[in-house]
Amino acid sequence: MVKKEKHQIQLEELESDFSQHLDISDNHRILFTAPFGQGKSTFLDNFFKNKESQYLVIKLYPVHYSISPNEDIFELIKFDIATQLMVKAKDNLKKEDFSILLTSQVFMRDHVRPKPFIQALLPAFGSIGKSAAELWKVADSTIKEFKKFHTEAQIDEGEQLLRYINQFETGPGHVYEMDAISLLIADLISRSGDQGKKSVLLIDDLDRLDPDHIFRLFNVFSGHFDKVSGDNKFGFNKTIFVCDIGNIYEIYKHRYGKNVDFKGYVDKFYSLVPYDFDSKTYIKKEIFSFLQKLRIDGNKSDPIIRKLLLRGEKGDIIYDCFEHVCLMFVEASFINLRSLVQASVRTNSTRLLESNSEPSDIRDYPILWIFHVLADLVGSWDLLNDKFEALPRRFDATYVPRATDLHTPPMDGIEKALTEFCLPFLDEETDILPVVTDGVDHTLKVAELGCIFHYDSVDGKLFDGKYSFELKKTEDLSDKKKKINIYQLLSTTYEKCKNKGYCSK
Repeated sequence: MVKKEKHQIQLEELESDFSQHLDISDNHRILFTAPFGQGKSTFLDNFFKNKESQYLVIKLYPVHYSISPNEDIFELIKFDIATQLMVKAKDNLKKEDFSILLTSQVFMRDHVRPKPFIQALLPAFGSIGKSAAELWKVADSTIKEFKKFHTEAQIDEGEQLLRYINQFETGPGHVYEMDAISLLIADLISRSGDQGKKSVLLIDDLDRLDPDHIFRLFNVFSGHFDKVSGDNKFGFNKTIFVCDIGNIYEIYKHRYGKNVDFKGYVDKFYSLVPYDFDSKTYIKKEIFSFLQKLRIDGNKSDPIIRKLLLRGEKGDIIYDCFEHVCLMFVEASFINLRSLVQASVRTNSTRLLESNSEPSDIRDYPILWIFHVLADLVGSWDLLNDKFEALPRRFDATYVPRATDLHTPPMDGIEKALTEFCLPFLDEETDILPVVTDGVDHTLKVAELGCIFHYDSVDGKLFDGKYSFELKKTEDLSDKKKKINIYQLLSTTYEKCKNKGYCSK
C-alpha cells in the first residue's frame, strides 16, 4: 500500500510554464485560452498575487461594457484603469503644496500684464489722459486684428495639422483620444516601470460575453494598440486576453461563415502564439495532492472524510476507486482547477438510510461516500445529477482516464471494485440488495445495462465484520461474457440511488 506524502498543493509547474511565456521580451499581447470553467481566472489571480512585487496588474471585465456604445466604452476603460491605479499605484500619485509667495511670483510673471493697469490710470490725468486712453484702445484693437490677419495669412501646414490633432486628441470617446487623464494614466504606469514593476492589462471573462457583443468589444480593445509599433495606448508592458479561443472560433464561424479567415482576425490579440492553459494535465498529475488538501467544512473525524480525503492511501481500493471517478469528472470537464482549489467538502452526522424497513449505515457503502463528496465538488446534488446523466455520452466505453503519477492501479481491479460498490443499489425490487450468506452464487439482472451480474457475499472484504459483495462474472442477456460500460454503470447507479432518496444531505 502506497503511503501518501504530506505536502502542500502547489502550482509551480503551471506557473513556471506561464512565467516563461510571459517573460519573452517581444511577447506584449497574450491570448490566454482554455475551455470555460478550467480555472483560468483562478490561476491568473493566484499567479499575480504571488508576484505583486514584480507586476502592476489592472484587471478589466468586458461584461460591464457590453450594453454601452463604443464611444462610452473608451471612457469606461479609462475609468476602470484610473480607479484601480488609485489603489495599486497610490504611492506614485504626486501631491505638492507651494507657498503663497512662490505662486504669487509665478502668477505676476506669467499672468499679470501692465497694459490694463496703464489703460485704467490714463483717465486720471484729465482730458489729455482720456484722449490717450481712447487712442490706446483703438491702437490696441487694430494691432490685435493685424496680428490675427498676419497669422492667418501665413502658410504652415504642419502647424495646421498639429492644431487639428491636438483638438481631436482632447475629444472623448474614440480610439485616438489622449486627454489629460489618459496622459496621467500613462505617466503613472510609466512610473511603476521606473520602480521595476512590469505593467499588465488583464482583460478577463471574454467568453462570458453575449455573442452579439464579443467581436465589437474585441475591436474596441484592438483600438488600444498602435497600428505601427503595436504598443498599448497607455504603455502597458503586457496585455492579456482571457477566453476560450475554440468557443470564439465557433461563434465567428457561425456569424461570418467558415470560409472567412479567423486567424487573420484573431492574431492581432497575441504577439506569438495563443497560450493554451492545460490544467487537466496538471490536475491528473497532482490529483492525489488535490484530493488530500480539499477544505473540510465540519467534523474532520467523519470516517468518510478520513478514508477518502484526510487519510486516503494509494493502493487502498476505496480511495483508488474514488480517485478514478474524480479523474472521469476531470476528463469530462465536470471538475476543474477552480472547483478543486475552492471547493469545501461538508460532513453530516446523520448517516442512516432507510432500507428494507431497517436502518442501514451509509458507512457500509463506499459508492455513497463517493457520491456525497462529488456533490460538493461540482456544487450541488442537482448539478451532480446533470453530470451523471451526461457521463455516458462523454466517453466511449473503452476509454480509460488515468492519472499521470507513478501509481496506476490495474483498471480491471478498479472496474471490478466499482461494480461491487454499485451492486447493492441496482436491484429494482429492494432498496438495498440484501446480503445472503448461503454459499451459493446469486444473479442480478439489470435491464438498463443489458447484463446479468453473478455475485456472492463475502465477510470482511472491505471492513472487519461487514459483509460486502464480490463480483464473479458479468454476462449479457444471452449469457455471453460482457465487459461492463463503467460510465453507464455509474450513471445508472446514481439514478437509482437518487430515486431511493440516498443522494441528498
